[in-house]
Amino acid sequence: METCWKHGRVVDVITGSCLECGGLPPEKPIVRFKSWPGYFLKEKSGIKSNTVRRLLHGEERLKKLKSWRESDPLFVEIENLETMERIQRRVKDVSFFEFEHIELCIISW
Repeated sequence: METCWKHGRVVDVITGSCLECGGLPPEKPIVRFKSWPGYFLKEKSGIKSNTVRRLLHGEERLKKLKSWRESDPLFVEIENLETMERIQRRVKDVSFFEFEHIELCIISW
């Protein structure tokens, strides 16, 4: 049974539409990253509920993360580099900091 990511309501199985959206749900806002298998297992299980990333200026992911507000839905998708398994989590916090002149970002879920 498929649900609308925005409302959590069941969508019509034939048309894929959400009654609350009045049609197809809007595209899910996602930032995607790849992860080493050891980290991925921790991220999937919930032991590690964040990722630290270096993002380059001009990257679409950086733009999405910098413009994010807590009231806006945003999802992070992490892909296991070996198995290609993916998980998605709703972003709860985005923090930026600089270390040795490198801008880094912590994305928490």
